[in-house]
Amino acid sequence: MKIVLFIIISILLLPSIYSQDRLNIVLTVDDVIPYSLENSNLVLENDTIQLQYKMGRFLVTETDLVKLKSAGKLKEVSLNINYTTFCPVQEHYTYSIYLKSDLLLQDYFLLKIYNYSSYPKVFGKKAGYIFGYESPLGFIGLPSKNKMKRNPCN
Repeated sequence: MKIVLFIIISILLLPSIYSQDRLNIVLTVDDVIPYSLENSNLVLENDTIQLQYKMGRFLVTETDLVKLKSAGKLKEVSLNINYTTFCPVQEHYTYSIYLKSDLLLQDYFLLKIYNYSSYPKVFGKKAGYIFGYESPLGFIGLPSKNKMKRNPCN
């Protein structure tokens, strides 16, 4: 009887176990893969899709993934990320990155964000950030790595 009950419960819970899918986005901030992100989301027209970040990937519900896929390849989305760093001091960063929706649905999307404040020799006292990406659809380049000498955090 216990085995039958276990099988029935497993069958009922199976859809909820697999109801999340992921976006193939690899994110780095100042060449570091963030351990955690808070309150990340995608804004697609008038709809907000909540993203759950698990070290190196973004999870979305199956329903939200369908919304993103049906939006059309050239729809602009806003990827909003909140990130806190603790080294050398605690700093909070908020990024709003505007992209075409089809970039987020590729086999891979490598997004690199660099804070101007982390590279004072290159950007001076400029505030904000710069980003670049690589995907099967193309890339947006960043300044040469030779010029980007970061203040090490030891």
